[in-house]
Amino acid sequence: MSIPETMKTMRTPPMRFKLLSLAAVILLVGGCAGEMSRREGVNLILEGQLDKGLAKLKESAEAAPKNADIQAEYLRQRDQGINRLLTQANSARVQGDFAGAAGHYRHVLSLDASNPTAAGGLRELDRDRRLAEYQKDAQQRYAKGDNDGAREVLRLILLERPNDPQANQLRQRLGEADLAQNIAGPSLNIKGRRPVTLQFRDANLKMVVDAISRATGVNILLDKDVKNDIKVTIFVKDSPVDETLDLILLQNQLEKRVLGPNSVLIYPATAAKNKDYQELKVRQFVLVNADPKQVQSMLKTILRVRDTYVDEKTNTLIVRDTNAVIRLAEKLVASIDLPEPEVMLEVQLLDLDRKKTLDLGINWPHTVNWLYPGSANTDGYTRRELNSVLSGSPLYSFLPSLGGAIKALETDGDTRVLATPRIRAKSKEKARIMIGNRTPIISSAAVPSTGGIGGSAAVYNTNIQYLDTGIKLEVEPNVYSDGEVSIKITLEVSDLGTKYENALTGTLAYATTTNNATTTLRLKDGETQVLAGLLRSSSSNAGNQKVPGLGDVPLVGRLFGVQSDNWQNRELVLAITPRIVRNSQTSDAEIVEMWTGTESAVRYENFQKGPAKSPAAQPAPAPAQPALPGNAPEAAADDAAPVAPQASAPVGTLRPRILAPANARVGDTISVAIDFPAVDKGVNAVSFALRYDTDKLQPLKVIEGNFGKPSTAKSTFKGEFEPSAGQVFGVLQMEGNNLATTGGALAVAQFKVIAPGKSALTPTSFVAVGNDQKGLLVVSPPAHQIDLIKR
Repeated sequence: MSIPETMKTMRTPPMRFKLLSLAAVILLVGGCAGEMSRREGVNLILEGQLDKGLAKLKESAEAAPKNADIQAEYLRQRDQGINRLLTQANSARVQGDFAGAAGHYRHVLSLDASNPTAAGGLRELDRDRRLAEYQKDAQQRYAKGDNDGAREVLRLILLERPNDPQANQLRQRLGEADLAQNIAGPSLNIKGRRPVTLQFRDANLKMVVDAISRATGVNILLDKDVKNDIKVTIFVKDSPVDETLDLILLQNQLEKRVLGPNSVLIYPATAAKNKDYQELKVRQFVLVNADPKQVQSMLKTILRVRDTYVDEKTNTLIVRDTNAVIRLAEKLVASIDLPEPEVMLEVQLLDLDRKKTLDLGINWPHTVNWLYPGSANTDGYTRRELNSVLSGSPLYSFLPSLGGAIKALETDGDTRVLATPRIRAKSKEKARIMIGNRTPIISSAAVPSTGGIGGSAAVYNTNIQYLDTGIKLEVEPNVYSDGEVSIKITLEVSDLGTKYENALTGTLAYATTTNNATTTLRLKDGETQVLAGLLRSSSSNAGNQKVPGLGDVPLVGRLFGVQSDNWQNRELVLAITPRIVRNSQTSDAEIVEMWTGTESAVRYENFQKGPAKSPAAQPAPAPAQPALPGNAPEAAADDAAPVAPQASAPVGTLRPRILAPANARVGDTISVAIDFPAVDKGVNAVSFALRYDTDKLQPLKVIEGNFGKPSTAKSTFKGEFEPSAGQVFGVLQMEGNNLATTGGALAVAQFKVIAPGKSALTPTSFVAVGNDQKGLLVVSPPAHQIDLIKR
């Protein structure tokens, strides 16, 4: 190839190189466009335009599918946006904005169609709407006082959502509203009920109960085992309905169980019936101060509680018994579960120890030591030493060693040990304080051993004990309710003395000096008592050293001897001041003394004047007295004696009469009418009871009369016989507050004569109620006599 051709070839780039250059340019331009789109999308998201920003990011990601940074940015921004929307949806859902929550969930699904949280949230919104309606209904029922209805609706909510905060909050309020009733149990509602005034003599129980029920509106049920022949004699005036029932039950060995505010069940007071009808409660007593075992023993002894259990771990006592026993147990526990009295004892202890020593005189030499040439003596000199002192003296070979000293020393010292502890102690509990040292005392005992070489050897067993020395104070206060404190004090002050040590056995012991004081004080709160005079004085003469003869000369003898004198005085002073931190709490009067019912029946009642007297002990009213409003006047002591109505009876008095034949033959059917000739005031309800001879008359039927007719108001009549008690009774009740204003026969009772003789129809009670449930005055008619003749 020629040179020009070669040069031409070199100037012209290959086709492949051109293609690569073009691709690089395209990639560069595309990368710049993708980056710009990514930045624009991020800026839109930051400005709050989530959808547009994600669309831009998605566009840039699709334009650069191999750019990992753009792909990651798109996914990250989408997830962050979805999380924000879900948070907003949940917040709106909690606040009850279901429409807003649904919009946020749908927005999430538009960004991520397969998002499970958004799909589940839309499904939950339907249930939220339904439960919100339930919640609204429950709130409305609670506001209207329908607690039972509100509780039923809440049960539907909590079945589906047990942790619903609003439902649980409303349930808690319902529980607080019913707490008092749940604790006390059902009670008879006597508020708004007028007092009862009754007069019955030997009346049938059912008839008396029916009269009370109609007069007060209380539903009274009788157990099937209540005897039909129970007679009631009671005279009460303006007595509450519950107290009246208790009086009737007390004299007939009956009990009652309150079923609700308006319902009472009466049953025989037998052990079997009590087990069937007496409801038991479980009460947990979490004791703070008292010992649960002692409380358990107290309740078993005083109230004879049926079942008890003690949990010592939590200091809890659990009791199971009737509501009355539980109420009494609460009062007893409250009276003894009180904090124990405490007292702060301020103690000041002073230990004064004064010592004085006097050494005075001249200590003359009393020994002579001889020095020999070349010899050494501990108290003398050698010849060489002597030569240095007495050089050239001819006495160097024989010289006594003489020495003396003048003593004039006086030592005077005071020692004070001051301790001011403050001790807080419970009443009747000991408190101790010790200020001092613990000194080891080593003792050893020799034990023979045959394991040694060459014979037996002794082995010493060492024992170490500690001796406390210093100030030891022990106090036991007893706080009285009158603000005084009795204190038992034991004080001990000890010091270490001489030390005794045996190097062979290794024993170590000390002599000690000890002062003790024990006493009992009774002080007022804040009163200070000082215990002083605990003295110990000692003086000693350590001995005199004097020249014989010269040392005994008066006055001058001090110049020829030395005398040492020691004096020591020690005194303990204790000052103690009690300050009561907490005294015995005085219990309220209601738990200091309370009624507990009878030996056989525990009752929880707050009597004002003690237990009620037996109604049988109350005297019957005189027959000449007019009947009280709402009562059932009786005859005098003799039921057969007639009772003449008073001429001065006020307007509105009802004067019933018994209309019956004066004689009849055996086998005849007779009719006995209870007739009210006139009604001065309107009557809303009226009842009667009549006693007959069961051995002469056979009851047939009781029919309603024309009392109060004609009248457009409806009325209800009930009449029946009670053959076992020999009584017939009837009750007429007008509908609502309507009144009967016309007289007539209240009822007609038909009998068949079965035996000859004299027979009496004796009224036992008449009760009439007028307007506003006010009792009307009723004058009972005399007994009606019938002659029964054989055919």
